[in-house]
Amino acid sequence: MEISAVFTTLTPTEWQAPPEWMNFHYLLRAEQCPRSAALRHATYSQLWSRRGYPDKPSLAALAGMVMHRAIARIIRALADSGVDSFQDPRSVAILKSLGGYSKVIAESVADVTKSLAGNPRFELVRASSLARLNNRVPAIREQVQLQLSRLKWKLQPSSVDLADDLESDAVANGRLPLEQGTHFEIELRHPGIKWRGFADLIELRDDFCTIEDFKSGEPSDDHLLQLQIYALLWCHDEELNPANTAVHKLVICYPNGDRIVPYNKKDGGKLANELQARTNAVRKAVSGPESQANLDADRCTKCDVRHLCSAYWTGNRPASVGGANTERVQLDDVQLILRSRKGQNTWSAECQLSNHIPAGSTVLLRWTPKDCAVLDQLLPGSELRLSGALISYSEDARLQIVSCSATTDLIIPYRLA
Repeated sequence: MEISAVFTTLTPTEWQAPPEWMNFHYLLRAEQCPRSAALRHATYSQLWSRRGYPDKPSLAALAGMVMHRAIARIIRALADSGVDSFQDPRSVAILKSLGGYSKVIAESVADVTKSLAGNPRFELVRASSLARLNNRVPAIREQVQLQLSRLKWKLQPSSVDLADDLESDAVANGRLPLEQGTHFEIELRHPGIKWRGFADLIELRDDFCTIEDFKSGEPSDDHLLQLQIYALLWCHDEELNPANTAVHKLVICYPNGDRIVPYNKKDGGKLANELQARTNAVRKAVSGPESQANLDADRCTKCDVRHLCSAYWTGNRPASVGGANTERVQLDDVQLILRSRKGQNTWSAECQLSNHIPAGSTVLLRWTPKDCAVLDQLLPGSELRLSGALISYSEDARLQIVSCSATTDLIIPYRLA
């Protein structure tokens, strides 16, 4: 029986050193757990040709990508028509010519979906993810409207290039000095400390610069540090900012309002030294298969490569891993051995590892064929790891049930021939 590599891949084909140019998201992940960073950024040639373990974007991540795309598309159209804010009465007609919010968001969903083509983890949940994302469209529309209502811009018609891969127009234009106006998705670099980052929006005037970042989630202190780092990068990016234009304002744009982030250029040296020290520590900590796994109940639950982590799938893992728990229903990461087929979509299995089920207990494994069809191909004796499985009880409360769905990560580390 041929089973897709996405269900059987446990180890990388090649471990990678930390990136030559450090970035905010890698640093945070590696500081929290070096093993997670090593697994996430290794090469898995049996899965796909790109570097890193494939993402399985959450609903929040997909919605954020669509929101960013829609805002950039609308502002570009308004600016091309000489409109510098959404308060201009002409904006209504321009938005209508685009087909309205609904069409712009639908096109943005299509663009985001296209950017994920070939991702084996996304392909497994494409239908269910898009269904949930489409249900989220009214909320995305509201967030786009709120963000646009607060923005003003001065955009040169040629200054934004909406690249198909959602990456950056800075790469496409050869990192030339930025012109006066507003620019989206700009890569900033500090060659001295080898750091880079992508700013959502940069507004450049004669003698000042504003950097804004759009966030669709809850406020976090990490967001403040991220913006302060972007300011540091801008001040040292001699390719985009040869005139050394100072940062005038840093803004985090949340759905419910903006937050001004303090930044003093005099503190830039201290921040650069701090980042350099943290980067050096991360480069020592991330050492391929020798990278330490920092097991933690809350952190492990949020790790998107925990199903690959050998240290996690032992009795040493945190005892209270789970999501929204109630008296009779829990989310858990479970390791099972299949024993016998009980029905079309049901296996009897033995629990090897769980936070809510005693080891050695008999459980029923249930699944939705559409989302977990691979379970139809397995034989007695096959071993399974299920991350994010739903644990419940049978009607008589004597037998626990393990249910997997489109949101469950399933790995088969061993199975009978």
